[in-house]
Amino acid sequence: NFQINNSSQCFKGHQFSLTDNSVLNSGTYTNVWEMGDASVKNGSTISHKYLNPGNYNIKLITNTQLNCKDTFANIVNVFASPKAKIQINDSDQCLLNNDFQFNDISTNATVANRQWTLTPNTVIGSAMQLDYTFTTIGDYVIQLMVETNQFCRDTVRQNVKVVPSPDFTVSGAVKYCQKEPIRLEAISTDPNNTYNWQIPNEISFNGNPFNSIANTLGSKSVQCVATNSFGCQTTLNLNNRIAVYPKPVPIIDTSVRMINNNLVAEFYDITPVAVSVRGWNTSPLTGVLGGASNPNRLSVTISDSVTLTVALTLTDTNNCSGTTVRKFFFIVPNNYYFPNTFSPNEDGINDQFNIVGFNKVKEFEMMIFNRWGELIFKTNDPVNGWNGKSKGEDVPIGDYLYTIKLKDLNSKIIIKKGMLTLLR
Repeated sequence: NFQINNSSQCFKGHQFSLTDNSVLNSGTYTNVWEMGDASVKNGSTISHKYLNPGNYNIKLITNTQLNCKDTFANIVNVFASPKAKIQINDSDQCLLNNDFQFNDISTNATVANRQWTLTPNTVIGSAMQLDYTFTTIGDYVIQLMVETNQFCRDTVRQNVKVVPSPDFTVSGAVKYCQKEPIRLEAISTDPNNTYNWQIPNEISFNGNPFNSIANTLGSKSVQCVATNSFGCQTTLNLNNRIAVYPKPVPIIDTSVRMINNNLVAEFYDITPVAVSVRGWNTSPLTGVLGGASNPNRLSVTISDSVTLTVALTLTDTNNCSGTTVRKFFFIVPNNYYFPNTFSPNEDGINDQFNIVGFNKVKEFEMMIFNRWGELIFKTNDPVNGWNGKSKGEDVPIGDYLYTIKLKDLNSKIIIKKGMLTLLR
C-alpha cells in the first residue's frame, strides 16, 4: 500500500509525492516504483513529475529477502493546464474614440471560465472577446485568468496605454463680406498641435490661424483636424460655420432743377438693399441731406459750371460696405440780354448800361464809342456798367455804339455789337 499527496493534479506546477505504507511483520523488503511512464524509482518515499498530461498507473512492488512479492497500484491524473495569452488590437490608443479589443487566445487546454481584471482588482468581463473603452488617460494593466473544468488555472498580464487626444475650440467671426479676409483660430492649451482646415470643395489649409479670402457667397461648413505629438487626432465638423455676403453696389439716380439762377442737383440712393449706414461725399461742392424724412437724398446747389464727383457708401444689415463713385458735369447757362436805352439821371431806374440777367463769365470786355468812332468808355467789370460819363463828364444824349466780348464758363467766346440810346 502507498499514500499519494494528491492523485489528481494540474500539469502546471504538479508534483506527486508517494509514501510506502506497506507492513511486514518480520524481516526486510525492497520497493520498486513503476511510475506508468516507463520510469522506475526505488525508495520508501519518492517524488515524481510527468512530462505530459495524462492518466498514469503507478505500481509499488515490494520484495522481501525471502523473495516474497506484493504489488499495489493506483491511478493518478495529470490534467492539462491552460497557457493564458492575450491578443490586443492596439495596446496604445488615443483617448478619443478608444476601443480596446482584448481576445483570449489561450492554448494547451479548453477554457471553461475566464476573468478579465483591470488591476488591481476591478473585474471588467468574462467573455472570450472583450471590448473596453477607457474614460481617462493613463497606463493600465489588463489581467486575464483562465480556468479549465478541472480547475487548472493560468494568469497573464499586459500593459496598455491611453494617451491624450487634442482638445480645442475654434474662434472667429461668423459673417464675412465677399473678397474680404477670413480668419479662424484654433484655441488649445497644447502649443504642439498641428491643424488642417477644410472648406469642402473650396480650400485646404495647414496651419493656425486659418487665413483665406471670402471669394464665393453663401454658408460654408468648416472642418478642422488637430493632431498632437502622440499622433492622436480630433476632428471638429462645424456646419455652416461662416457665411459670406455680397457687398452692396450703390446705385445713384439724379434730377436737376433751376432755382433762383442756380442749379439744384439732387442725388438719390435707389439701391435695393436694407441699409444700416449711408454716407454721401461730394467734391468740390458740399451737399445737404434730405433729413430724417428722406435720408436717401442729397441736394447740391450749383452756381457755376462744374465737374462734380459724388460718392455714395452703403453699409448693409450684414455689415458689408460698398462704394460707388460717379462724376457729373453741370453747365450753368448764361441768361442775359442787352438793353437799347438807358437814362443816367440818378433816379435809380436804368442809371447804368450793363448786362441784365444772370451772368457768370470767365472774361469780359465792354467798349462804348461815340458817333465819330471815338472810344469814350471801357470796362472789364460785367456788373458795374457805363454811367453815361466820359472822363468824369456827362456825355450828350444821343446814340452810341457798344461792343461786348465775353468768355463764358464753358470757355465759349461771345461778341455782341449794337446801338445804344442815352436819354436824360
